[in-house]
Amino acid sequence: MSKKKICFIVNPISGSQKSRQINRVFLAAHLDADRYDFDILHTEHKGHGMELAKKAIVEGCDVVTAVGGDGTVREIGSVLVDTDKAMAIIPTGSGNGFSRDLGIPMNLEGALAVINAGAQRAVDTGKIRSLKEVPAKWTSFMSNAGIGFDAYMSDKFDKLEKRGLWSYIKAIWKEFWAYEIHEYRLVIDGKEIKRKSWLITFANACQYGNNATVAPNALLDDGLFDVCIVPKFPNWKLPILLYRFFHNSIDKSGYLEVIRGKSIQVFKKVAYAQIDGDFIQLEENLEVEINPASLKVVVPKVVVPK
Repeated sequence: MSKKKICFIVNPISGSQKSRQINRVFLAAHLDADRYDFDILHTEHKGHGMELAKKAIVEGCDVVTAVGGDGTVREIGSVLVDTDKAMAIIPTGSGNGFSRDLGIPMNLEGALAVINAGAQRAVDTGKIRSLKEVPAKWTSFMSNAGIGFDAYMSDKFDKLEKRGLWSYIKAIWKEFWAYEIHEYRLVIDGKEIKRKSWLITFANACQYGNNATVAPNALLDDGLFDVCIVPKFPNWKLPILLYRFFHNSIDKSGYLEVIRGKSIQVFKKVAYAQIDGDFIQLEENLEVEINPASLKVVVPKVVVPK
């Protein structure tokens, strides 16, 4: 078996700080040296992961590994979309939604064991752009994009001094009371709908991260988004809905509408959105499309019963 070249792109300030343990000594002890030759690069600022992923491809890497959270995964994955290169993941962020959906272990040794096994899977990705820009440039995302309360909160989460599940829940509780509900016009695969909604998420994967599940039945390889629409609900139900989000049962709340589709145009009055938990400024009207089987990912081997 000929060796593959693998590059580890490490975000040293990702949420859990575990990424700092990924060094040459650790990899020499845990990476299969018969399967891989490796290199390590470190990000220094937002967007640097994309630059380093492009560099890794030019230098002949077969597998590019994102060592970080969902933001790092998105940066690196967006470069590998529609290429023959594969992305591996060592999840060290505070949410790790995409990794959890793929079944990648949250501990370093387990994630390295997945890489050593070398199984790959082609998954869908999403892409988003403003309708007003000409020509409009697509931005890729891996797990989900959103235009409601999730987008509003992504800006607040980015400014938190302390990350983690309880910090997020406290921030949601604080901001919920001030959030203004908006009306949206959506065209999903040619069919127009209007909704006054608290939250609209275009889900490729099931969850945001930390097992906060917005689309319990979403699949990463079905060629469709689950467009998840949560309407305005009584304020006293917020604790119940938060519980359901974190216990994979939001679909049983009576407050989740799911419409599946490939291409969505959105007409709204707010000029922001979120992609994989990162806040972005966009024009008011935008377009979201699925990109089927566009990314190869190193995943745990599936054992098929005999």
